[in-house]
Amino acid sequence: MIHPQSLMLLVSVLLFLLTSCRGQIVSSSNNIDSLIHHSNTNQRSPAMGQQMLATIANRDNHDEIELFDLRTNRNIALPNLNQTDVQPISVSIDADAERVAIVRQREGRAELVIYLRSLGSLQQLELNPPGVPRHVSLDATGQFLAVEVSRAGVWQTDLLHLYF
Repeated sequence: MIHPQSLMLLVSVLLFLLTSCRGQIVSSSNNIDSLIHHSNTNQRSPAMGQQMLATIANRDNHDEIELFDLRTNRNIALPNLNQTDVQPISVSIDADAERVAIVRQREGRAELVIYLRSLGSLQQLELNPPGVPRHVSLDATGQFLAVEVSRAGVWQTDLLHLYF
């Protein structure tokens, strides 16, 4: 038999848990918004890493990829990535933002590239069979990349294993 005081304690704990779960599940962090938004910048295509946020930002009618460190509240430099003759379309990052996957348009062609942040280098990835990439999603480890690809007007998803 359950002791009345134990039963009251159990009911109190359950009521507390139930009422505390009613709270707001999702909220916007306007503090982060104000830190990453600049007066003349539009941002789209957000991608979250563990402590980093990547976006495609439009400044003065030119799109470029930005990386924001949420711990230090600072933009991270991305040497050799943003080029004036390239239009980023989609971006994704791994957990540490060491690898940045990008679909971009260059000279009228869509291409898929990986940027290695520690090296400041780009590597173009070839799709086989060939297709037109549109959207990328990199897993947390940076080893697998899902790519939305159009082939003969049919949208497909390719899963690529990255060995470098």
